[in-house]
Amino acid sequence: MFKIVLRKDAQLDLDEIFVWYEEQKEGLGFEFIDRFEEVLNKIAFNPRYTSFILEDARSASLKRFPMK
Repeated sequence: MFKIVLRKDAQLDLDEIFVWYEEQKEGLGFEFIDRFEEVLNKIAFNPRYTSFILEDARSASLKRFPMK
């Protein structure tokens, strides 16, 4: 299993996204975080689950929570 490190700016983004989803519907922010953590776990066990976007960064999508 690999260790995943979230940069400080990424954590701040996650906090903002959580708040935004909670404002849309109560509990939706928690669902987002749950899905995000599921993907992180998949990446930790199999880094090839994702695509490289930079030399040291990877990208994965959350089906119910698309990127805009």
